[in-house]
Amino acid sequence: MKTLNIGIDIDGTLTGAYDWLPMANHYFKKSIREEDVIEYDIHKVLAISRDEYEVFYSQFDREIHKNAPIRDDVKLVLDNLYLDHRLHYITARSPLMKNVTNHWLNKHDLPITSLSLLGSHSKLSRAYELGCDIFIEDRYE
Repeated sequence: MKTLNIGIDIDGTLTGAYDWLPMANHYFKKSIREEDVIEYDIHKVLAISRDEYEVFYSQFDREIHKNAPIRDDVKLVLDNLYLDHRLHYITARSPLMKNVTNHWLNKHDLPITSLSLLGSHSKLSRAYELGCDIFIEDRYE
């Protein structure tokens, strides 16, 4: 069997997709439901400006990521993949989130080959740099 380099996004892929919603609803005095989230850009879903969302995110980013729930069976799947393959976590999270992200990965005892915190959604170029054969991502584009 060929050993694969597998690139994996974190937020919305390993974590629950809507864990930020109650906090955002409270902050913005909204009542958005999971089924209302039909767009990737969260600020559009909330009907606010990108700047307003950025202010919210800058205040709560650590709390959101630290407490993000892990999806069902993620650990089991990753543990099995790691037996034969390399797992590269590639996230749009800011490099400032390195400690929070490492803490989350350790808390859930997830296997890891490398971690890339890009601060942007340009994850594919990093996946190419790492020689990833597969990239698992929740963003449709």
